[in-house]
Amino acid sequence: LPSQPASVGRLQQQQEQHGANTMKPTEAQLRFVGFQFKRQAVSFRTAVDQFWLTPAHVNDVEGAFSEDGNTTEESSHDGEDKNNNHRRRKTKPKISRGRRALLRVSRRKFDKRRAEIEKRGFIGEGGVGPN
Repeated sequence: LPSQPASVGRLQQQQEQHGANTMKPTEAQLRFVGFQFKRQAVSFRTAVDQFWLTPAHVNDVEGAFSEDGNTTEESSHDGEDKNNNHRRRKTKPKISRGRRALLRVSRRKFDKRRAEIEKRGFIGEGGVGPN
């Protein structure tokens, strides 16, 4: 007979000990787990909100132009779906001017790199690429 993992053996022992009934968590155990998930979700949301607020100023971002921290009309809309008002509204996070500038600098670098790849092909680290 093939050997079973220890956890399977323990499970079988518990089932034999308590009869064929399946073990169900108590109400207190379920409440505790729900509380843990809620607390974890709040902690995660707080961390993400703090992430959007750093860096705080455009001056903190290398390669940023002074207008990079400005809000555009496209990025400032409230995210409401006008066709489906019965759905929950999506709210956009508050983004600092520095984070907005960082995203714009990153996008410019990405676009520049993509244009280089289209023009010359992919060149990896050390300048090695297809010939």
